Amino acid sequence: MSKASLNIKLSISGFVGEYRKYILGAFVVVAVYAVLGFFLVPWLINKTAVESVRDNLDARLVLGKVAVNPFVISLRIEGLELDDPAGDTFSRIDEIFVNFQLSSLFRWAWTFDEFHVKGSEFFLARDDAGTLNLATLLARDSEPIEDDKLPENAESPPIRLLIFDFAIRESVVHWNDRFPPEPVESRFGPINIEIQELNTLPQRAGQQAVIITTDTQGTLSWSGSLQLNPLISVGRASIKGSHFPLTSAYLRHQSGFDIVEGTADVELDYSVATAADGSIRAAVDNFELTFRNVLVRTFSPQADDDSPDRDVLRLPAMGISGGALRWPEQTVSITSLALDDAALSLFRDESGQLNVIPRQDAEDPELAVAIDAASPVADSESDWKISLDNLSVNRMTIGLEDQSVVPFADIGLESLDLKVSGISNEPGDAFLTELTLVPRTGGTVSLNGTMSVLPDPIVEFDLTIDNLELAAAHPYMKPLADVNLDSGALNLTGHLQSSTENPFSLSGDLSIVDFLVTETDEGSRLGSWSRFDARSFAISSAGQSLEISEIEILRPYGDVLIAEDGSVNLGRIEKADDNEAVDEEPVADDAETESTEPEFAVTVGRVVITEAAADFADLSLPLPFKAKIANLSGDMSTIATASSEPSTVALEGTVDEFGFVRISGTVTPFDTLRNTDLKVTFQNVEMPKFSAYTIPFAGREIATGKLDLDLGYKVTAGELVGENSIILRDLELGEKVPHPGAMSLPLGLAVALLKDTEGKIDIDLPVRGNVGDPEFRYGGVVLKALANLIIKIVASPFALLGNLLGVEASELEYISFFYGRADLTPPEIERAGKLAEALSLRPELVLEIRGVFDREADGLALKTARLDAIIEERIAAMTSVDTGQAMYAQHQKDVLEQLFTESNLTVDPAAALDELRFRFTTGAVEGDDAADERFDDLAYTNELRSQLIEAQPLTEAELLTLASARAANTRAAILQAIAELEGRILLGRSHAEAEDSGDA
Repeated sequence: MSKASLNIKLSISGFVGEYRKYILGAFVVVAVYAVLGFFLVPWLINKTAVESVRDNLDARLVLGKVAVNPFVISLRIEGLELDDPAGDTFSRIDEIFVNFQLSSLFRWAWTFDEFHVKGSEFFLARDDAGTLNLATLLARDSEPIEDDKLPENAESPPIRLLIFDFAIRESVVHWNDRFPPEPVESRFGPINIEIQELNTLPQRAGQQAVIITTDTQGTLSWSGSLQLNPLISVGRASIKGSHFPLTSAYLRHQSGFDIVEGTADVELDYSVATAADGSIRAAVDNFELTFRNVLVRTFSPQADDDSPDRDVLRLPAMGISGGALRWPEQTVSITSLALDDAALSLFRDESGQLNVIPRQDAEDPELAVAIDAASPVADSESDWKISLDNLSVNRMTIGLEDQSVVPFADIGLESLDLKVSGISNEPGDAFLTELTLVPRTGGTVSLNGTMSVLPDPIVEFDLTIDNLELAAAHPYMKPLADVNLDSGALNLTGHLQSSTENPFSLSGDLSIVDFLVTETDEGSRLGSWSRFDARSFAISSAGQSLEISEIEILRPYGDVLIAEDGSVNLGRIEKADDNEAVDEEPVADDAETESTEPEFAVTVGRVVITEAAADFADLSLPLPFKAKIANLSGDMSTIATASSEPSTVALEGTVDEFGFVRISGTVTPFDTLRNTDLKVTFQNVEMPKFSAYTIPFAGREIATGKLDLDLGYKVTAGELVGENSIILRDLELGEKVPHPGAMSLPLGLAVALLKDTEGKIDIDLPVRGNVGDPEFRYGGVVLKALANLIIKIVASPFALLGNLLGVEASELEYISFFYGRADLTPPEIERAGKLAEALSLRPELVLEIRGVFDREADGLALKTARLDAIIEERIAAMTSVDTGQAMYAQHQKDVLEQLFTESNLTVDPAAALDELRFRFTTGAVEGDDAADERFDDLAYTNELRSQLIEAQPLTEAELLTLASARAANTRAAILQAIAELEGRILLGRSHAEAEDSGDA
């Protein structure tokens, strides 16, 4: 050993010897510290914690292994179980590890290097009364603080805390809720939370990552930075996977809907910060929400409800993108919201209950409150500013199975496409909107325009309906009448508006094509038409008016069928009123409480009917009777409910092969009992088919003959005055046919007495009655009058013997024409054919045809035709440059005023027009308020037209030309029948001849 080594040992030995007692003391302290730290402290922690939980929470805490390392200042607890006061497990934890840092003394903050919780389970539950088990744990520890014990400054700075590594791993939360009608159980986990530098130190941020998985494999994640003092957090959050079963478990009993399938994904970026004044600023960006494969069914919570749950909504895809929120600016904006291929299925049961409307229990007001609270109410004064750039619904289908009607309806939309842009809750903002509907039954409906919601709803759309099939409405017509709506397609091009001032306004053009309605039981064809056009119509709810420039009906058809039992098809279709047998309470006199609402005014400029037809059949007679009216064409003049002027009617058609029918006169279509004056003329109708009626009436058939009828109907204030003229030509009675109830009338003698030298029977048959009388039957009145006439004739036979004198075959001497016209009607064409046949049997005869005219009647007809041609020419010129908004009646009035001004009827046309307007203006009953004046536009127009007709120039040459044309057309009709008569038909000099009949 060297001397140096020896010196060192001596030095150490001396040092130890000198400080032996200190070293020993330090060792003892460390040993005691270690013993206390490793053994006593764990025991104290266990004992104190268990007793504290028992005394303060009335709960049971069990700690497993508690280990303390006093040298690194760490605590590890392996196994922890906490029971609530009821003895049920509230939580279990596999391991808790805490590592405290002595650097807390230098940072002036509680500092932990690690705080880890591993394998924790929490059992959260709510009982039948809605009490949470966590609340029972906290109940005894939440003693209220008396007011005098509150600190003066309640806002104290947060405890200074710093945890470098905070982690919760493999944690699970169990949820058991027995408060809802059906218990709800769910599991959230594993839950993993990682936070680096969780602290409350000023201006110091940490990083966090949170991942939570549900029992339906949904995942909630959250990552970003977190600063608690002051609060600043920036990060990204997301929810992915299915979360609907848990949500639906709470909502289905209140809403009546169950979300049984589907996933939802939500992602967003966020930032939250506390400002110096304590306010919070928050922002959300890049908000994305996606629903996939969602299936919603109805849900019936009542145990006694045996109705099956039905699919209501299938939503393959719905997405919200580009969402953003700003607080305190209170703004929400969304770039896009899109629904693709959604399918909505609606069902209405026999009682009319719709499956999308929950059945409301009258004893459960909470449901009613929930429904009312869910109703969206537009709040125009909301501070929030909400905007949606684009809303789109693509290829959506809607089905409705309606069991409340018979037959049940299965209708819906094959496709619904909606695009709305620029949506916001800013007052006055208008949203561009495009909507296209494709019904299952065919056709399309399109809306294109703008709408706004605030401050009041305003809609302005171009509306297009293309071939919309009407047959789908058949089940809804069935309760009203026993008819089948077999076919019909609606077409419309128009402009739709709605506002506070005018809730509904629609204008445009409408047509209904291929319309057919049949009787349900017998299948008879009740009515149809090829095309119905309403041109330039305008309907307004504010103005209480409907105006149509012109209506044209092409090939309308009606079928009147009397069955073998005597029932009429039009009568059979009427549904009986279910309330007829119910005694009604007496109704109070409403004379003093009449509504002050204005009557709805309807104006139709003109109605044109082309090629109308009707079939009449009576199968209740011994010989079935059938007649067909065809090619009925004509028009009706202006119809105006606000005017006292009736509409004029002019219709012409054929009956069977060579018969002719004409309807003329005036009628008020919407009130026929007020002012009707119609004349119906039948010519050349074959008589043998009327045997069906003469047999029940008088027991005789009709062998041959032709019938002409002039039926005049005038109804004023419900009183009917009928002036009927019946002309029978070449009538020959057939065999007697016994029939029960037939009157014993000597028809043979009556016919012989009535027949004149030309083989005609001319009967005038007046009819009187009150149409409003329930006992009034027109057919019975006519037959009674005819029977009385026949009895009177037979009783005075000598008074009619003078009718036997004359020249036979005089029927062939004249061809009749309508005033102002030179064309031959079908009966006159037949007459010309018979004349040709007669001439062919007499080869030596030469026929001279002389045209005639009636100066007054033909002159008036020619003047009328001339004025009408001028009017139509000028109206056509107007409509070629007009925007199409003006109606036909307005054009007609404008043209008549122009013509009146241009005429020489008066020195001062303007003053004359003013005088006419004044004449047709009804003033107020009291006062001179111009707003109470009423102008009869239609009567004013008719007066102008009458004066202008009278002013039209007419020469003798024009009348002679008309007469010559009649002669030429008659000659052409004869030659059309037999061309070989060319050299034997001559044209004579035309001349004037007055006639008392309606023809010339």
